[in-house]
Amino acid sequence: MKINSKQIEIVEFDADHAFANPSNPQFNQEFTAKANDAVYNFIKTFFE
Repeated sequence: MKINSKQIEIVEFDADHAFANPSNPQFNQEFTAKANDAVYNFIKTFFE
């Protein structure tokens, strides 16, 4: 990305696999909301 002068944002969550699946015992509502917001903002920014 640096070579092509592109910016990148990496978002990580310290959560178990499938943390956004409400039927998963490791479901994490806070991280799910943050991940959904990040995806929504990305789509809104680059595809509208």
